[in-house]
Amino acid sequence: MIYGKKSVAILLVGFLVFGAAGCTRSEAAASNDSSLTKVQSAKKLRYGVIVGEEPGFIRGADGEWHGYLADTAQEIAKELGLEPVAVETTWGNMALDLKTDKIDLAIGAQPTGKRSLVVDYTTHPIYTNYFSLIVTSSTRDMSRWSQLNSKDVKIGAQTGDSTLQPIQRFAPTAQTVMFDSRDKGLLALQAGRTDAQANTLLNSLMAAKSRKDLRARVVVPEPLVAAPSAVMVARNADQSLLHAVDAVVWNLNASGFVRASIVKYLAEYGITEADLPQNAVL
Repeated sequence: MIYGKKSVAILLVGFLVFGAAGCTRSEAAASNDSSLTKVQSAKKLRYGVIVGEEPGFIRGADGEWHGYLADTAQEIAKELGLEPVAVETTWGNMALDLKTDKIDLAIGAQPTGKRSLVVDYTTHPIYTNYFSLIVTSSTRDMSRWSQLNSKDVKIGAQTGDSTLQPIQRFAPTAQTVMFDSRDKGLLALQAGRTDAQANTLLNSLMAAKSRKDLRARVVVPEPLVAAPSAVMVARNADQSLLHAVDAVVWNLNASGFVRASIVKYLAEYGITEADLPQNAVL
C-alpha cells in the first residue's frame, strides 16, 4: 500500500500521541512504585530518630532504639510486615529527609502549614500533646500566654520545632531565641539568658525531672493549646503508604498502645501522671 504525505503525517501524529500515553502510564507506575509498593519491595521501613529527645527516642547501650515514638514506629512497621530501620535525623531536617528519600516516615512531628506544603501527614494523631513552658523563676507568672507578650521576655525554642506556634499567636512581642538542641536551650535557661524554654508537655516534664540542677517547673499556659503528634510521609501522587500508615496509627491510638508506651517510658525517668499539670490530661 502506498501512503501519501498527508497519510504519513497522520500516522506520525498517532505514534506520538500513543507514545506519550505510554510514557504517562509508565510514569504513573513509577509513581505507584515510590509509595507502598516501594517499601514492600525493600521489605524495610526507614523511620527517623533524634538524639537527645528522650523519652520519645532512647538509644540503648547496644545501639538499639527504644522510647514511645521509636516503639510506635517499630509497631507500624510490624503491622505492615516490614523490618523497621532507624535513621538519625533532626526535627528541622525531617521534611527534607523525606523529600530526598533518606527516610520513609517521620514520627512525632506536629503538623504545620509550612511542612504540609512538601509532606503529607496522617489524619489521625499518634497522641495529643500540649504546648508548654519550662520555667526556673518562682516569681514570674506565666499561667497565660498573654503574660509573655512583652519585648522584655525571652523565650527559647528549638530550631525546626513547632513550639513557637502559640507564642507567635498569643505573644508576638516576646523575643525568641533559637537553639539547635534541647540541651543548649536548657543551658541558656539555667544561665538566665532566657526566661522560659518552649517545648511540648512530655519533653518539658522530662527536662524538669531529669535536670535537678535546673530547679525548674512546667507550666501549661492558658488557653490550652493542643499539639497533636502525627506521622509524616513524603508527598506522593499515590497515597497508598500514607493510607496504610494512617490506619495503623488510628488503631494504635484507639487500642491504648501509644498511651501505655508513654506512661511506661515516663515512669523509667520517675515521671508519673501525678506530675502532669492539672489542666493537661494525656
